[in-house]
Amino acid sequence: PLGGDAEPAREVARLASVPSLAFPAAELASFRAGEEGGPPRLGVTFLGLVGPGGILPRHYTEMAIAATRARSTALADLLDLFTHRLLSLYARAAVKYRHARLAEATPAGGSDPVTRALLAVIGLATPGLAGRLGVADAVPVFYGGLFAQSPPSAARIEAMVSDLLGRPVRVLQFVGAWVDIPISERTRLPGPGFAPGAHGRLGVDAAVGVRAWNPQAAFRLQLGPLDAAAFAALLPGGRLLDDLVHLVRGYVGPAIDFAVNPLVAPEAVPRLVLGGTGTPPRLGWTTWLGLRDDPRPAGEAVFQARAVEAMARARSVSAGVARREGA
Repeated sequence: PLGGDAEPAREVARLASVPSLAFPAAELASFRAGEEGGPPRLGVTFLGLVGPGGILPRHYTEMAIAATRARSTALADLLDLFTHRLLSLYARAAVKYRHARLAEATPAGGSDPVTRALLAVIGLATPGLAGRLGVADAVPVFYGGLFAQSPPSAARIEAMVSDLLGRPVRVLQFVGAWVDIPISERTRLPGPGFAPGAHGRLGVDAAVGVRAWNPQAAFRLQLGPLDAAAFAALLPGGRLLDDLVHLVRGYVGPAIDFAVNPLVAPEAVPRLVLGGTGTPPRLGWTTWLGLRDDPRPAGEAVFQARAVEAMARARSVSAGVARREGA
């Protein structure tokens, strides 16, 4: 990088003033490829020692122009030794005090103060939470304005997922789910080993079975309509569906369940052909019996988020075992 402690030959470019008194049309006036594998040379028109924006008296620029016309660059090269360092420090200062440039200048996978601050705003800055969403930190940072607002809302989920996929998204609320009743809260009649019984008052706390239906426990994400390629990218086992589920899970938290429901455009519904040579059909995912003449999108495929997460964990464990065996 410019302005660091590296040798000049290892810097990405050499910065030089343009010995001219003409009004500058742009901040960068020239580009010259490096010689013998050296860095390229950029001619700049601001903040130099000489040139239209030079800080030295005018006659230094006139001397540099005269020397250049005489095919001598000794004076300009000498002054550019200082110009390069001056402009390099200016570039470093521009990166340091401009948040967007500081984030862009950080190598991939690195951490910069701006990203750490944004992760703190959305509650993901502690080391134990780093990388826990299953997606790159840049994704929740990009949607940090939505993550920072509480509680989660259907409108914000729709906005975030629609922007991520570039497709229409609708959240169906109050889809509901079966919730397991803790053993200590289940209805038990008096009997051996449990004489008094528990939670047996009809209409108050009695419940039949070991689970109860909670209409607020789950919602459904309807995506689309989708073409064949977009539908295939959202099938279980694919990276896109994993990233989508991890992102939404990180936003809504572990207490609320949800499902992904891709809507397939009528013309994109795959036909079931026995003995075909294309991609084999997958029961429950890409299989429709008979000819479908419904003009509405096909929405029978529903992928439960917890099942997708379990599949992703299993693949991660298998990949880890394979790496250890290969080593």
